[in-house]
Amino acid sequence: MSAPSASNQLADLATRTGLTIPPTAQLIGIEDEDRGEQYLRAKLVLNATDWSVFSSQMPVAEDAMDRGTGGFLGQDRAWWDPHAAQGLRTGQAERKPGTYLNIGIDDSDPDAVSVYIVQHGT
Repeated sequence: MSAPSASNQLADLATRTGLTIPPTAQLIGIEDEDRGEQYLRAKLVLNATDWSVFSSQMPVAEDAMDRGTGGFLGQDRAWWDPHAAQGLRTGQAERKPGTYLNIGIDDSDPDAVSVYIVQHGT
């Protein structure tokens, strides 16, 4: 059985997280694990147009995000590298009781915004 295409993975990620993810977003990696609770993480890279769409609809206001990892994005491993981000800001929103969405953004590259997404809960 072949792996799902990036466009199918982006569509599934949007459905599962409730985020508006532009179909032209570059999917760097996605991981879905059961750690005793649902744990989903993904890294995207968005161009300026994609970022405008994404940021206007994300559940955490960009100006309410804190500098640094906020402790919610976990450890770096392979493609998952929030601690290497130059200008990381993070925020969290409760999506439904017991389920949280953490978003990290790094817009230090003038041509692209890296977005780190972690959803966890029961």
